[in-house]
Amino acid sequence: MRLSLAATAGFCMGVRRAMELALTSLNKSEKPIYSYGPLIHNPQVMQLLQKRGIRVLEKIPPPQTVSGGTVIIRAHGVPPETKTKLKAAGFSRLIDGTCARVIRVQQIIAQSALRGASVIIVGDAAHPEVVGLLAHARVPGLSPKVKRILGAKGRLKDKNFSLPSPVFRRREFLRQKPAERLRHRRGYVVGSPAEAASLPAGLHNLVAVAQTTQNQENFQQVCAALQARFGEVRVYQTICSATRKRQDEVIKMAREVDAVVVVGGRQSANSLRLADLAAKNGTPAFLVEDEGDLPRGQLAGLNTVGVTAGASTPNWMIKKIIRRLEDLPGRTPSLGSRAGRALTVFLLRSQAALGLGAAALTMAAMRIQGLIPAWLPAAMAFCFVLAMHLGNRLWRSQADQYSDPEQSIFLYRHRKILWPLAGAGAAGALLLSFLAGLPSFFCLLAMMGLGIIYSLPQHGFVARLRSLPGSKTVNTVLAWGVACALLPALPAYLDAASGSGRGLPAAALLYVMTLMFTRNSLSDLCNMQGDLFIGQETVPIILGPRHTRMLLNLLSLLSGLGLIMAPLCLTGWPLLLSPALFAPWLALNLWQWIIPRRALFLTAGQWLLLEMSLWLGAVCLLV
Repeated sequence: MRLSLAATAGFCMGVRRAMELALTSLNKSEKPIYSYGPLIHNPQVMQLLQKRGIRVLEKIPPPQTVSGGTVIIRAHGVPPETKTKLKAAGFSRLIDGTCARVIRVQQIIAQSALRGASVIIVGDAAHPEVVGLLAHARVPGLSPKVKRILGAKGRLKDKNFSLPSPVFRRREFLRQKPAERLRHRRGYVVGSPAEAASLPAGLHNLVAVAQTTQNQENFQQVCAALQARFGEVRVYQTICSATRKRQDEVIKMAREVDAVVVVGGRQSANSLRLADLAAKNGTPAFLVEDEGDLPRGQLAGLNTVGVTAGASTPNWMIKKIIRRLEDLPGRTPSLGSRAGRALTVFLLRSQAALGLGAAALTMAAMRIQGLIPAWLPAAMAFCFVLAMHLGNRLWRSQADQYSDPEQSIFLYRHRKILWPLAGAGAAGALLLSFLAGLPSFFCLLAMMGLGIIYSLPQHGFVARLRSLPGSKTVNTVLAWGVACALLPALPAYLDAASGSGRGLPAAALLYVMTLMFTRNSLSDLCNMQGDLFIGQETVPIILGPRHTRMLLNLLSLLSGLGLIMAPLCLTGWPLLLSPALFAPWLALNLWQWIIPRRALFLTAGQWLLLEMSLWLGAVCLLV
């Protein structure tokens, strides 16, 4: 079976921001923490949020009955009076997670209503976003003070006297208390062209907007019906661009595949529309919430299946569906392809590929320091990295179910083999370091001890160290730098009679740490959602994806300039060494361009190619 994957799938901008606000508030906001209504229309995600301590607030408590706490406004937005009632109830903080595109629609509606226009909202009347939008389609009445002034002058009794201008009304609107605002409705909700016929006949000066997740075709049909009945209608295109793109993609996909699988909650309006659009194009469409909902009997044997997802679907759920689809019976692959896939998965999931990368970087670091690359330091680095990464993965395998579900399943199925493999790696690293000399042995033993202490649940200083943002990345990069750059050259540094190996330790350390930091950051960029859910503050979570990519680009530029200038500035640097060291640098730069565009759908083979980027330096050195 061949899978066709939509380019835009998973959390949209508004949902992603609301989720990040909710998860970051766990450590920064006063508890208890609530979301006003379900934060997103996905039951699995809501269960995870409840486990993390974010509860759902269905009804606003009476005034002054709550003593503190935090309420998160979901991406759909709420009526203005809702925020007033939440503050009056006694909550100490409101976090507004309203999507920026929804805020734009709210502003259009409010300004149009203040100008005296009748606002037509095309959408589902019961949807939370539409409820909030409709509340903005009201205009303020005159305050009691203004009524007294106008009444004293006899203007209100004068039949020829017209009410104050919209500008005057806007000033009155800003002067009023929030609870006194937005009284007179000037908005109407229309769900279909047929419902446009039920609008009052006397409407004029019409403005039409759409619910941000509305069907583009339905919106156009409703606007055409409004123009046919009322004449000129000012139409604002307020359907979210991400929604339009998803809908266009699913229509195109439905014409090219045998069936379409839409991953999303059954209460998600945009997921339902995606499935409906695919079905309208004559292609079987299946809306699934998790892998258990897949109709395996109907999908088995199909040649091509398209996969897309609603805006409230997390990445790990999409990955699980993709994995289940790949396992469905179809065309039987050849023995060679099955063996190649099994080898690829083992090298990647067992961290053996990463260990080989450590061995390659060790050879590069030795050549930078004027040493002849040898098998003993490379094997020691391989065993140490294998034990460190595999042991950490096994110890925290549950965290992988949110960032890398395939890794979590692999670790669980093969744990009886992988735990001994991690132990053998640790024993092999200690044995090889003992053969290299007692200083190397005690240094490696100390590093392993510190790693174990850091991984175990502790209190006091260790707990504070683990809570530092980015501490995991820093510790991993430092461990790689010591294992690959410093330990191989330690005997030469301690040999007073030898002058070799003393030239460029800082250059070797910086080279290894820069490449490893880049590799870790690229991996963390792909796993941001899962890291947020487990509370792991990685570099992309601290800086954000955009600033992380800027930092990686800066590091790439500086390291590239360093490799170019090294033969000119550093004594003893071989002229042909820089071209060899450029190979992994170029490969990681290529992945910096690929990963942001295809992070969700990288296969095991593509991930293996990322790990193999670290091998290229050793290959070029050997050549």
